[in-house]
Amino acid sequence: MANKVYRVRWAHVTAAEARGDTVEVTAKQSATQIPWKVLDWNSKRSEILNAKYMAFEQGSPENEIEDYTFLSTDNIQQNEAGGILAMHGLDEASVEDISSRWSIRWSRISGKGDKAERRVLYQW
Repeated sequence: MANKVYRVRWAHVTAAEARGDTVEVTAKQSATQIPWKVLDWNSKRSEILNAKYMAFEQGSPENEIEDYTFLSTDNIQQNEAGGILAMHGLDEASVEDISSRWSIRWSRISGKGDKAERRVLYQW
């Protein structure tokens, strides 16, 4: 009998969502899998990423994996998000610069009108 591989992704359901209230980011949205297969991988990059995840799971603080969720309706959170993007050279001006090392590997737009949301996966 072959071993089955199960993937588990935890999602935080807020009290508001559990009550049935409309929320900006649902648990399902926040648990969406990142399409890693679209990234340009080689064995060295794969080794580095695997080592980073292993060290993170063992509690190594210098290998912390950054994972953030920011609400578009919260100006303070949006300013914080802008600062983090700028720190990594992912602010709008840097990404549009022809000499930017970042490239878009995947993009998806969901929703319509004012509720439209674009998710982007960049690779350096």
